[in-house]
Amino acid sequence: MTQMPGESAASPTSVPESDTPRGNAPADGPNAGLAAVPGSDAPNSEAASRPGPLLLVLEHDASDPPMRLGDWLTEVGARLEVRRLHAGDEVPSDAGGYQGIVSLGGEMGARDDDVAPWLPAVRKLLARAVADRTPTLGICLGAQLLAAATGGQVLRGDAGPEIGAYLLGRRDAADTDPLFVGIPMTPDVMHYHYDVVSVLPPGAVLLLTGAEYPNQAFRVGSAAWGLQFHIETRAADLRGWGGGGPHSPSGRLGAMLDDAEQTMGEVWRDFAHRFVTFAENAAGGRIAGQRLTLLPMEPLAPAHPHSAPDYAIAPENAISPDVEHPPAAESTSAPRSVR
Repeated sequence: MTQMPGESAASPTSVPESDTPRGNAPADGPNAGLAAVPGSDAPNSEAASRPGPLLLVLEHDASDPPMRLGDWLTEVGARLEVRRLHAGDEVPSDAGGYQGIVSLGGEMGARDDDVAPWLPAVRKLLARAVADRTPTLGICLGAQLLAAATGGQVLRGDAGPEIGAYLLGRRDAADTDPLFVGIPMTPDVMHYHYDVVSVLPPGAVLLLTGAEYPNQAFRVGSAAWGLQFHIETRAADLRGWGGGGPHSPSGRLGAMLDDAEQTMGEVWRDFAHRFVTFAENAAGGRIAGQRLTLLPMEPLAPAHPHSAPDYAIAPENAISPDVEHPPAAESTSAPRSVR
């Protein structure tokens, strides 16, 4: 997303614990009320000094801040340092000093580097996070960036967009996954996307699937998860992204979306809590249950330029941060709205 006229680059923001839902962005901006902290390549010293895991939150679009996901994470002790990349905040070169990463959604595509020039640095960071086993959560665009960074393929969905309330299906692999073990067989989710992860990264584990697009949730390595859907939003947020209108919403944006909001407030809140626990245990070397192995991820011979990973992850978990692959071909269909 390009910087809007009159918008100044903001400093990263530290999100305090809060019991107030942020389902709708405040009138004076989605990050209103958050304390500004100095911007740098290193974690904010004030946030880093408090107890609880420090999570780096990458905000790609002003219309998609952490919202209620931020509350779910902080209510169990996480500290959030929000980098507003769309407003000029810097992308750290690695996750040193952070105990986890959350990459949010946005209107741009995973390889729209001309529109969002920070994306190459984000893909590099996500690839390194997978190699380093840094707990990572990618949501919608964040999931597509995770896939693109590690050898997956991201394309415009040939069955059209998914917008509104949907039910997904849990795969058997979810039964032993640290985050998905408590997810229902058919969880409610909220969708707003045109692009999809059409091919998973090599070695990735599929956790949730859908009727039109199968790769709805996946894990790369032992500690990085991608969700094609949104868990941070409320029904009003999705309707707002669609522009609203004078008529009452119907179909997937109608009453079923309100029902999904209520159910998701329980299921995905617990999921967010498990992510915080996972990040805390990972930082202390105390991963509960079976530790998953980071599979070697050698570059495939791509059938499409989207297939090429940005940074190859070798069996010994080394990455090659200086090796750039050719940019992928862009989707030509409109509108350009990925989120």
